[in-house]
Amino acid sequence: YLVVPGSTFQPGPDYPQTQLDRRKRTFFDSAERQFQQGRMFAILIDIDHLGRLDKDQGDEAVAAVLKNLRTTLGSGGNLGHFGGDEFYVTAPGSLEQGLVLAERLRARVASKTTVTVSLGLAARGDSLAEVLSQADQALRQAKSEGRDRVISAV
Repeated sequence: YLVVPGSTFQPGPDYPQTQLDRRKRTFFDSAERQFQQGRMFAILIDIDHLGRLDKDQGDEAVAAVLKNLRTTLGSGGNLGHFGGDEFYVTAPGSLEQGLVLAERLRARVASKTTVTVSLGLAARGDSLAEVLSQADQALRQAKSEGRDRVISAV
């Protein structure tokens, strides 16, 4: 799932793989433009313990998390969800601004849904791929340290 500011697109549950590939490309093209324009950060978000829920509960949890991420993010960045329990956010700004947003996202999901999320944040790197890799490592650390937290790559 890709949220582009101003878009009202809502994919169905059986959206074709070619469309998923197109949404991924659109999301990463937009993120790459942000990276090339200067300061930007990336946040990777994972729903904690989603596998413990049955399919209906899991689908409801994913929808609720997506709604709350979208509401909190507004039009200030890009939100991507390509299936499963992982979401991507990219936005212009500093690491400090990313930390503030990441904590707002975490707190909103915890207060408005029945699940929690772990978040990994990064803002420095020689390429978008490096920034995303660092955010992924920070996400893994957040999960290993107990979940329901934000960890920033240094």
